Amino acid sequence: MPSVHTITRVSRVDLPYILFFILHYLEFLRVDGMFLLLLFSDDKDKALFHEIVGSLDPVYSSRLHVVQGTDEQVHSVSPNVALGKMMDNILATFPRFLEATLESNDWLLSVDSDEYLYVPCDRHEHTLLQYLVRRSESILQIQFPWVSVENTSPWLSPHPYDDILRLPWTDSTCMKSIVRVHPGVRYHDPHYFSYPGIHVDTTWVCDPSCENETAPRLFHLHSMSLGTTLNKVLYHRLRDKSDDAQKEILGNAIRDRDSNVLASLYKIRLIEKDIQRESVRPETFTLCPWFHEVRHRHHSLDTARFLEKEKEFLHARIDQDAVEWIMESLQQRLTRG
Repeated sequence: MPSVHTITRVSRVDLPYILFFILHYLEFLRVDGMFLLLLFSDDKDKALFHEIVGSLDPVYSSRLHVVQGTDEQVHSVSPNVALGKMMDNILATFPRFLEATLESNDWLLSVDSDEYLYVPCDRHEHTLLQYLVRRSESILQIQFPWVSVENTSPWLSPHPYDDILRLPWTDSTCMKSIVRVHPGVRYHDPHYFSYPGIHVDTTWVCDPSCENETAPRLFHLHSMSLGTTLNKVLYHRLRDKSDDAQKEILGNAIRDRDSNVLASLYKIRLIEKDIQRESVRPETFTLCPWFHEVRHRHHSLDTARFLEKEKEFLHARIDQDAVEWIMESLQQRLTRG
């Protein structure tokens, strides 16, 4: 039988939304399994993650494949490099993928925990796999363009679907890929797979502008809140986005209370750019009723608790007065007209 799996990395600042992310793919898109690489080592964060997973119905938790990152991956290796090593290992050892061929229709989707793939559907009949098996056998990889969503409120909203439903969208040139697993497939980077030895163009770009409202979209919650954005700057290790130079910029801005220096942070500049070139939502496109209904389900998750966790991460690195100044400065700059 064909299958589809997802793979992502999880840092400590991803914990507030990780349950929604898991349920989106396992319940809404009904993928067969999910690989999660944990890139944190604090015992309290680990306990919180396992408590979240433990709250899932066994029909979902049994489909999770959780891998604890090594000390090197957690503390020194770039998260992109860590994900690449995990993906190579999975492609080489996961029993399902060991037997995969182009004909077996086994797919692997690489997404981050702030990325929600949406396939317009009848919730009772459609799955991501059903969408995939209708693609031509000559297609080895499908690229889903991002639709960026910017939440510039200080703290997390109760549910990521709230942001997708409520906030404006911005088209993006970035994409994420799903690949048909076969012996020649290789991880290239978080956005793309390669297949050495195959010398024809076998990647299909799913372009909503060239199709109708049934074209899938990958909603990227680029900023889930200003608090989360700052936590990513402080706790991630991505070049030019949250490296030592970016942390120094943030520190200088706080020291001098300089809002212009604060606004020069790479992530803030991207948010500002998105807001300025806000896209018009397609008139024919409506999210299926499931998106509206699911916000009122899974009440076992205490979202207020995670809002406090977001604040706790931030206050561990920045004092409260500085946080209040940052939020006021950024909200003034990023307020939509």
